[in-house]
Amino acid sequence: MVEIPELSKEEVQKTASEMFVGILTGTGAYIRQKLGPEAEDELGTMAAEGCAMNLNALGVDTPLKYALHYTTMSKNLHGSDVNVECDSKSAVIDTKTCATLKAAMELKE
Repeated sequence: MVEIPELSKEEVQKTASEMFVGILTGTGAYIRQKLGPEAEDELGTMAAEGCAMNLNALGVDTPLKYALHYTTMSKNLHGSDVNVECDSKSAVIDTKTCATLKAAMELKE
């Protein structure tokens, strides 16, 4: 039996970011090329509606809950440097380093 190596947290986050960006850009490029930019916009709308339904089902129904959900995923899954600033009516996501943007810029090179 072959031993499967353990990855560091940083390696896992980098790989997750690269996979996310690769799937997103690859899917978008294929749809744009085969079906046109309108179809890509339609897919984006459908994805956003599905995401909203999932967040609602998870009880993410306030600006603070959304900001905490988003930043928790961004920080832990991708390794972004993010903070949340909030008051009783709003929440602001402060992104110092966006790991998925970094992965996209590296892919561009």
